[in-house]
Amino acid sequence: SYLAADPARRAALVTVADRFHLPGFDRWRSDVAGIVYGDGAAAIVLSRAGGFARLLAIATVVDTRLENLYRGSQPFGVMSGEAGRPLDNRARRHAHLDDSGHQTVVEQTTAGLTKAVEQAVHEAGVKRADIARFVFPSVGLDSLSARYLEPLGLELSATTWDWGRRTGHVGAADQLSGLTQLVDSGALE
Repeated sequence: SYLAADPARRAALVTVADRFHLPGFDRWRSDVAGIVYGDGAAAIVLSRAGGFARLLAIATVVDTRLENLYRGSQPFGVMSGEAGRPLDNRARRHAHLDDSGHQTVVEQTTAGLTKAVEQAVHEAGVKRADIARFVFPSVGLDSLSARYLEPLGLELSATTWDWGRRTGHVGAADQLSGLTQLVDSGALE
């Protein structure tokens, strides 16, 4: 949108970073089993001039009914209401699942994922079968299979999981660093 808003703008630098550390976040115990958090950052330059790839579409789907899944009942603030001890995403998730029901949450997240992928594929003017590689968050194999592969009907070999299982989940940097891995390994040739 930054580039689209002003034709005189030639490039935009997009950066992402996450640091998961104590006392606010215990990378080993603050979330569900199967997700190991790693600190990381990534950046990409989007330009009107050439490059090695083209950005064809972006799709975002929001379901505010899922907000408490990670925020819990805590009010917004500059720090977690649990300041001084690590976040307990497990407890927040369990409380939300108790209130909303596990199947309802699975249906909501699957519907959002599917809608976002379908929208992006449609806007890009391609078919999902035309896409050889997918970059998802670097989560454990069980989570990846249940939340991404099965709903989208994809094979593990089409993802960056083999690489991501060694880096851990680096938050917002997963997709850009996964794309970098695909480029550096020659997988996109």
